[in-house]
Amino acid sequence: MRETSGRATASGDGPGGPVPDPSGGPYGRTNRRRLALALAATTAAAAVVLGCVAEGAVAASFTSGTPFTVTVESLEAKGFGMQLGLSTGTGRPAVLTRWPVAEVSGLCQSVTVGLPLVGPTTMVLTARTVHATDLVIDAYHASGTLNLRRLVIGPTRGTTGYHSEDALLKNITLRAGSATAGTFALTGVGLDVRPGSAPCRLPNGGAGKGMRESG
Repeated sequence: MRETSGRATASGDGPGGPVPDPSGGPYGRTNRRRLALALAATTAAAAVVLGCVAEGAVAASFTSGTPFTVTVESLEAKGFGMQLGLSTGTGRPAVLTRWPVAEVSGLCQSVTVGLPLVGPTTMVLTARTVHATDLVIDAYHASGTLNLRRLVIGPTRGTTGYHSEDALLKNITLRAGSATAGTFALTGVGLDVRPGSAPCRLPNGGAGKGMRESG
């Protein structure tokens, strides 16, 4: 190594030495180190926030300009509402679902974004169980099984809505733009970062091609 203008550069790598990057440092190793540090910092910050949410310490809100995937093995809710509206995450038309109190088993949530120098990267959050209050999900697509008790279909704020006293969902896959909750307490939490597009998938592909409703 030799010192040039206060900056260390590599030597002995062939004629002319290594090709410098725009910041003036050697290309390759420095970028990878910076990238690793950035990813580590992002993961650490996400873990801190996730820890607070898991303890029920903060209200939860997830909004993405890119639609994300949610899979649920089962969800039991006291109260259920569904109507057409605009997603707060993307501004696109979406089905706004509301769950005053929900007990979730087998949750997986994933979002894929393009990172500089890396390309598509997927963050995956999993939880064994979730207790949520005032849960709102803006969904573009849903598939699975939905059973409703005492279903009422009628106008709500200028559009037709669905309302029921209780709801039971099984093997649900959602594509959504945002999700918010008054409280969101998780157990058995996992957080993973995966290269490429690796969205959540139900075991054995789940069940059903479309959502079924019964009242």
